[in-house]
Amino acid sequence: VLVVIDHQVNAQRLVKLIGFWKKLPDLIFESQNDRGQEGFFEHPRLSLQLRSPERITKQLDDAGVSHWARRLETFALATSEHTTEGVMLIGMEAQREAQVTELEQRIGEGRFLQPEDDYHLILGATTARNLKVGLGDPVVMVGYDRFGALVAEEFTLTGIITSGEIGLDRGMALTSLRALQEMLDMPGGITGVVLRTQDEQVNRLAETLSLKLADEDLEIMPWYEMFPVVQEWVTLHNGFLYLFVGIVLFIVLAGELNTLLLSMLERTRELGVFMAIGTARRHIGVMLMIEAFLLGLIGVLIGILTGMLIILTTGQTGLDLSV
Repeated sequence: VLVVIDHQVNAQRLVKLIGFWKKLPDLIFESQNDRGQEGFFEHPRLSLQLRSPERITKQLDDAGVSHWARRLETFALATSEHTTEGVMLIGMEAQREAQVTELEQRIGEGRFLQPEDDYHLILGATTARNLKVGLGDPVVMVGYDRFGALVAEEFTLTGIITSGEIGLDRGMALTSLRALQEMLDMPGGITGVVLRTQDEQVNRLAETLSLKLADEDLEIMPWYEMFPVVQEWVTLHNGFLYLFVGIVLFIVLAGELNTLLLSMLERTRELGVFMAIGTARRHIGVMLMIEAFLLGLIGVLIGILTGMLIILTTGQTGLDLSV
């Protein structure tokens, strides 16, 4: 689960919906402004950088949260030799980001950011295709620093995200936190802290951090507050999943019941012999129940082993869906 902490406006503040929600952090800390209006999440601007990031991360460590990462976000214009495209440029800590999101696993070409990387860049497949750039090509990022001055830096394309999800493949560019801080003349500056924790701890953690950091004018947002439509899709997805599983179980039970019924009808004389030699009805019933249990158990084991074999095989070779 994801939490984001950023500056509100008294300093208050990605997406094929079902596909992308699993890659979000649980909480986000961001800044809000002094008038209590929407903060960085609604209106991203560098003037809403976090005022005391060290204090926030210390509170997270004290709360036992180990999976957190700092980010610096700004709008930028990605420029190649051929064309330009607007993106959200995100500076992140490579090692810590891997503990919070699954972005590293979405790299289809090249590699993810490394701690020693400076001016390296990761783009989504659609953005890279629109810019007509490939691995190793230069991409110039143009934007505004915290003073409103125009800045530009050249980055080397190191990785391309090929997830098939709109929120990842287009409109987002990733680089190292240190490089973006240098580009924007914001040494040590960040606009948000993202973290991951257990689902059941999100609300309690958000309330605890809100009380301890009340004087920081922060907006602490669980993922479902940032993207309520994603939560609706998740609920709908789970509802259909339970319905589908229920139908499958009904079909399986009906098939097993049919098998047992036919077995009983074919063994009428055999059961009659049991009763003739003094076998109690309840003992016959227990015998049939044990038979049904063993039949189901064997079917489950065979199904699990067959399913695992298919998953392991297709996981290595993939599925050819070409026509």
